[in-house]
Amino acid sequence: MKAVQLSGACLLGLLGGLAGCSKYTITFEVENVINTGGGPETEAEQLDVDIVCLSKGDADGKFRSLVENRVLTDQWFKERDERRGDFSELGSRRIFALRSGSKDSFDTRLDAPLVPGKFAAQKERVVTILHLAGLDANSAIVVFGRFKDAKGGLRKTPPVIVRPLPVWRPDIRIRVGAVEMTRVEAK
Repeated sequence: MKAVQLSGACLLGLLGGLAGCSKYTITFEVENVINTGGGPETEAEQLDVDIVCLSKGDADGKFRSLVENRVLTDQWFKERDERRGDFSELGSRRIFALRSGSKDSFDTRLDAPLVPGKFAAQKERVVTILHLAGLDANSAIVVFGRFKDAKGGLRKTPPVIVRPLPVWRPDIRIRVGAVEMTRVEAK
């Protein structure tokens, strides 16, 4: 009889799949100039991103406003920064961040913020998340970008909403531009 060894990552993936978890790869296609605030292209800045994973119960219940496009990025980041409102209940197992700074109890920091393509070695940034309810197509992923407005405040920009989830093709592509993000549909 031949013994089979499983790596730790493989074992976690297997156990996660049995528990309803699913791994998603999100590719951010970053344009040369991002987060300009509507001003000149020379004012481009890095962009903080929050990736929020919602179960079907979250998306149909208490956090329905997130998938109905009623919460824009300015509201999300204002409440996030002040740690107030219902969103603070989501916790670090359901919010993944691309941002500067150290560990935070509100989210799981994956990597640094996105930088304009003209300053980056690669114009794509790939991150992997583990969605705790990812095998349910009626779950959702909502992606917020901290875009600035012309006055340096937060821009009212809609998030990218992925629902239903692509259960059998767990790759999501998002284009990041000067003032907004959009989902790139798979071909």
